[in-house]
Amino acid sequence: RLWADVFRVHGDGEYMRWERVSDDVVPVNISCVEDTPTTVFHVTAYNRQVEKIFDVKISQPGTIICPATECFVHWRDTAGHCEWGLNFSTPTDAQRFRDCCSFPTQRFARKASSASSLRLSPPRRQKSKAASASSPSSPVRHSHHITS
Repeated sequence: RLWADVFRVHGDGEYMRWERVSDDVVPVNISCVEDTPTTVFHVTAYNRQVEKIFDVKISQPGTIICPATECFVHWRDTAGHCEWGLNFSTPTDAQRFRDCCSFPTQRFARKASSASSLRLSPPRRQKSKAASASSPSSPVRHSHHITS
């Protein structure tokens, strides 16, 4: 199971920023719902109240998953007309997500082209009361800070 904070881009024009969708790290679920000729992954996440807070489909080929840092990845959802970001608890989880949901030719790219993506810095990790906000089944938080 992969754990991440969920973000989406908020704003338009020149003022755009990452907006946090999840209150804490949440489990990210990935399932393959179509495999020929296009591969479609259904990615969901639920909060502690078991409310669906993230529900997107990633189609391959076609979706470029960009690594912004070793823990943060983002991509443009053309169907939903927005940009999503996942800040994973570990670099290994971020890599596992990319390996699972990327088109095979992207999997070996060190950094995806940013020509079609927004020029935004990934959100900074906020210092919060994570220990008290986490549920008993939440993973141990590692201090992987994102720099801009």
